[in-house]
This record gives sequence, structure tokens and C-alpha cells, in this order.
Amino acid sequence: MKIQYIILRNILLALTVSLLWTLSALAKGNFDKVTIQDLKSGWKVDSTDPILLTYFGLGDFQSGPVSEAQAVGEGYELTRYAISRVDGKTYVPVDRLRYYLGKDGSDGYVYYEGWPGVYTEFDRKWYAATPQGAAAIQHALNSRRSVSQWIWLVTAVFGLTALGIAWKITRLHQRANAQKVRTSSSKPSAG
Repeated sequence: MKIQYIILRNILLALTVSLLWTLSALAKGNFDKVTIQDLKSGWKVDSTDPILLTYFGLGDFQSGPVSEAQAVGEGYELTRYAISRVDGKTYVPVDRLRYYLGKDGSDGYVYYEGWPGVYTEFDRKWYAATPQGAAAIQHALNSRRSVSQWIWLVTAVFGLTALGIAWKITRLHQRANAQKVRTSSSKPSAG
């Protein structure tokens, strides 16, 4: 009987701590980082945009789900992270959702996946994206694209510079060899 009491007490204590941790995270209302991954190409970008870090920032969850997304465009997977309360450094994934651009001129749609093993009333439903959330996603994607463009530009300039240097070295080497040949052929032969 005493062992059962101890086990029950430990289970209740663990549940209470878990509940308090969850409530404090929800009370905070924010995540610490969002990773956005293009579903086609697989590239990723991290964002700390305040709108994307709030629970209701991207999707209009408060208005309820839409029956189904209308004419979705490109898709992105968002994984939201919180900093671990254990070590204070490690990012721990909290939930996952998908954002699809709207082809119909809308701000797009959000499909809330949730997290395996944790169920909420929002899971596996479509929601309209908020205008602020859609703008924040576009800002993060544009910053990723502009970084990519700079990387391509720097790589191209570096590559062309390297080719120019290699060509110049080759030409100097050819001239030096031609000079050696002329010098050796202009010497009188001893005989």
C-alpha cells in the first residue's frame, strides 16, 4: 500500500511539474526560433520575427478552421522551437505547421500539424493565414533569397578572379619558357 502511494505521489508530482511547465510556456506565448523549410528544394532559414514567434501570429486560429484551403501555392514547413529549460541553450522543437501561399490573392493558408504524442484542438486542420504572418514569412523568405543571391555573386566574382589569375600565370609561364628557348637558340654553338 505504501509503495502504491509513493508511485501515485510521484506520478502526480511529475504531471504537476509538466503542467506548470506547459502553462508557463503558454503564458509566455512565444517561441524562441522558427525554422522555415521549403518543401520543394529543402533549403531552410531560421527566423526570430516576433510575429512568427507568437502562437497565433501566423494562422488565424481564433476564427476557427476553414473547410479546406483554396488553391494553395508553394509550401513551407515551419518548426517552432523553445530554448530548453534544462540547459538554457538547446533549442527544443515544440510544434510544426505548414504554410502555403495563396494563389487566389489571399494571405495563404496554414495547416497545423502539432507535435507527435501531443494533441490540441488545432491539430490537423486548415486555417487562414493572418496578413501579418504572411508578411513575416515573405520577409524571412526574401532575406534568405537575398543572402543566396549574394552568395552566388561572391562565388561568381571569386571564380572569375581565380580564372583570371590562373590565365595570367599561365601566360607569364609561357613567356618565360619562350624567352628561355630564344636565349638558348641564340647562343653560338661550341664546336
